Amino acid sequence: MNTLYAKYNMYHNSIDIYTSAGYMLRIDCNKAEDGLKATPRSQYSLYALAAFQWGSGINNLSSDYFFNL
Repeated sequence: MNTLYAKYNMYHNSIDIYTSAGYMLRIDCNKAEDGLKATPRSQYSLYALAAFQWGSGINNLSSDYFFNL
């Protein structure tokens, strides 16, 4: 079973993974993040990474920032 593609589903807050066998796997982000504990610094990195993904304007940070925490 090979993965064809995966995408974020904003209507269900999930990641939908489609396979060549015709299956769709949905990962619920709320359940996946239930036990997640983040420090303020790592939380900022997650926000900055999301901003890069959506082009929200925090583009002045270098990608090296995430690897030097």
